[in-house]
Amino acid sequence: MKSWEYYNKIAREYDEMYNEPYWQMHNKVSEKIIFDNIKDIKKGKVLDIGAGTGYWTEIFLKKGFNVYAVEPSKEMCDIMKLKFQNYNKLEVINSLAEDMPFNEEKFDIVIAMGDVLSYSENQKIFIEKVYNVMKNNSYFIGTVDNLNKFIFDAFFSKEFDIIKVMDKMGKVKVGISENMSFYSKLYSKSELESFLSGYFNSVEIYGVMPFGWENNMEYSKYWAEVLELEIKYSKKFYDSAEHLLYVVVK
Repeated sequence: MKSWEYYNKIAREYDEMYNEPYWQMHNKVSEKIIFDNIKDIKKGKVLDIGAGTGYWTEIFLKKGFNVYAVEPSKEMCDIMKLKFQNYNKLEVINSLAEDMPFNEEKFDIVIAMGDVLSYSENQKIFIEKVYNVMKNNSYFIGTVDNLNKFIFDAFFSKEFDIIKVMDKMGKVKVGISENMSFYSKLYSKSELESFLSGYFNSVEIYGVMPFGWENNMEYSKYWAEVLELEIKYSKKFYDSAEHLLYVVVK
C-alpha cells in the first residue's frame, strides 16, 4: 500500500486519531520550535507538503501567510477545501511532492510535517524538488520517524526480528494493521544531519517529545511542567524522541 492510499482510507478519522493530549503536546512542542526558528519571517509564501487535513496549513493561514497545501490523498484534499473554504490565501493541490506543479514559484518557508520525508519513495528526488522551489535563505522544516525510538519500542514489545529488519533496511511498516500499512524510512540523528547537509547550509535537529508518555496519560495533568521539559530537552535527548524535527536553511 502507498502512503497516500492509506491516508485516503483513514482521512475521515484522521483528526480524531491524533486528538489525544500526548499528540496535542507533540504539536505544541513542534510549533514552539518552528516559530522560534522563523521569527524573522512575518509574511510570505508557505508550501505545506503532505498537508493532510490542514493542521499546519491553518496555523500559517491564521498568521497571514499565503499557503500552498500539497497533499497526495484526494480525500484529505477534499476535507481541507471544505474546512478552509472561507480563506482566500490558500491553494490546495492534490499531488505527490515529487510531482508538484511549481517551476518558477519560490517559497519563503517549506514545511513537511507528519514525517513526509520518511514516507517519500525517493528521498533524493524529494529533497531536490524542495530545494528547487525554495528562495535563497528560506527555511525547510519537517519531521521524520526516529530509528532509535523505533528500535527501543520494538525491544520492549519483544519484536526482535523487526529490530534486525530496521537495522538492515533502515525502514519499517507503519499503519494500523498488516493490510493497512506502508513503509517508512527511519533516520538516526547523525544520518539525518548527514543527508540534509548535502543540500543545505544550516541544519538543526530537534527531538520532539523526548519523554515518551503516550501510554501514561497521567502526565497530561502536569501540562505546563511537562511541556516546559519537553521543549527544554528537545536539543539534548534524541534517541528517545517520538520524532526528529529538522530546520534547515538554503
